[in-house]
Amino acid sequence: INCAACHGADGAGGLGKSLHGNKFIQSQSDEELIAFLRAGREGTAMDGFGDILTPEDLGYIVTLIRTWQK
Repeated sequence: INCAACHGADGAGGLGKSLHGNKFIQSQSDEELIAFLRAGREGTAMDGFGDILTPEDLGYIVTLIRTWQK
């Protein structure tokens, strides 16, 4: 729900970038991606979700977006 508003229901993009075959995602470790999702990216519409999503939820998101990198 939180991601789909900008990245689309299937992660293919929309207001936000596509999460498929994404070089940024591919260059980050799982821990780095979780930290990014918690903090967001200052100066962009990418809000941090650290206060909204649990660590378990963030792990699920990373697992999902990893499947889109193949």
